[in-house]
Formats: sequence, structure tokens, C-alpha cells
Amino acid sequence: MHFFLNAEFHQEYITRYADLSNGVFSCPQMHAILDSMVAVMTPEMTGQTAKWGGTVTGWQANVQTLKDYIDARCAAISSGMVDCYNLTGPFDLTVNVDPPGSGEVKVNSEWVPYYPWTGVYYGNITTLFKANAFTGYTFDYWESTNHTFTQPDSLNDTLNLTMSDSVIAHFIADAVIPPPPPPGVPNPSTYTGFHMPTAFSPNGDNTNETLIFYAGWDVLSYDLKIYDRWGNKVFESSNLDPYVYWDGMYQGKLVNTGVYSYTVNFVLEDAGPQKKTGNITVLR
Repeated sequence: MHFFLNAEFHQEYITRYADLSNGVFSCPQMHAILDSMVAVMTPEMTGQTAKWGGTVTGWQANVQTLKDYIDARCAAISSGMVDCYNLTGPFDLTVNVDPPGSGEVKVNSEWVPYYPWTGVYYGNITTLFKANAFTGYTFDYWESTNHTFTQPDSLNDTLNLTMSDSVIAHFIADAVIPPPPPPGVPNPSTYTGFHMPTAFSPNGDNTNETLIFYAGWDVLSYDLKIYDRWGNKVFESSNLDPYVYWDGMYQGKLVNTGVYSYTVNFVLEDAGPQKKTGNITVLR
């Protein structure tokens, strides 16, 4: 074939053949299609053989013949790839991502459908890898158990397989940038400590509607809880969900006017764990 004198065609033809053999033309996929057809036909076969002749046993034998052909064809394709195209192998290749759900990997022309996933590939031909990070992650590096990537920190790299292998695409979580303070809230870089107001008035006049507390730049973490006079926790906030302030609602209703107690545990950069308690008056 003169086409095979073209290195690019040679590469794409063979790797695409391997990709399809691992996908739509794989033995598990072909068996699944046949089984789905058999499941539809099986309930009808007794009536069909009674009307048109033959036996259900004979039909089942024919189905088995098809299954045997699929298995034999898969084996023939694998050996044929080696003999016809001067390849080595076949080799099992397991592909995974770390951490789970952080990204995806394309092997040659196909994105891997799930992780970990194992396919059959060959040597004496270049196997291509491409990484794609999902939102919130950035690609970090490739890892191979039995081979060496030439550009392990590149989104695209290749391997020339000489044996079975496991490949992992590693991703790292992007830094979470906290949202800017809401209007009217001081920038925490300008003050220290934890500051709690003594009152607010959620009465709908758009003035002092929300209990806004301040955590300064030296507050590494905090956990705030507010209770009514019967000890029910009516509000909670922490540094894990910054800029969530109390609007005076509890279980879908505005709380009554009165005095509410709070406890806040926080950690200062220099002084370590701290605890602060006090009261808040809800006005109308």
C-alpha cells in the first residue's frame, strides 16, 4: 500500500484501528450488541419455530456460533495487527486520572470512557496521550509504571510500548480565590481579630438589615453559632462559607425581637485558638 509510505497516514491508520478495536469493535461491545438482540428475540422464538420450522435449540446453537465468531475475530485482529503491520504486543494499557473526577485522557483518537480503564495496544508504533483538566483543576504530570514520558509535564505526550503498562494523568486543584467582600463590608486586610456587632434590625427598611460580622486578616478560621433564649441554634457560619451573614431568618421565618447569644471559636495567626461570646439584639 503506497499510503503506508506516508508516515502520518501509517501512524493514524494503525492507531485508529487499535482505538476502534478497543471501542465499538471490541469483543465486550460486540457481545453486548448481540446479547441485546437475543434478549428481544428469545421470547418470540418458540412461536417462530412453531410457525416456520426449526427448533429453539437450533437457534441457540446458531447464536453461540455467532459468539464464537466474535471471539475468533477479535483474536484474529490482534494477531493480524502484529503480523501485517510489523507491530509488537499486544499489551494491556490501563489509564487512570488522579484525583478522580479531575480530568480526562485521550488515547490516540478516543477519549477514555471511564477510569480506571484498560485497553489493548501495540508496540513499534507511537501511542499518543492527551490530558484535559476539568473546571477547577490544572494538569500536573504524567506517570507511567513501565515506560518514561519524554515531556511528563506537557498536556500531550507519547509512549512507544514495549510491555503492558499503567498510565496516570495527575491533576492539581486550582487555588480557590475568596469572593470580594459585599458592599459595605470592610476589606479584611485592614483590620485584625473577630468583630461582632451588638444589634441589627431586619425590618425591611433596607437599613442595617443583616448581621454583618468581620474576620480580620489574622483570623485563620472561625466557627460562629447564634442561639435563641431556649438554646435553639438559629444561625451558623464559618470561614468555609465566607460572607454568609444572618438575615434574621430561622426555619423560613423572621425571628422575634429580643436578645440572642452567640459563640464564636476562631484561630488567630499568632495567638492560636480563641473563643468569644456575647449577645445580639434583634430590633424592628
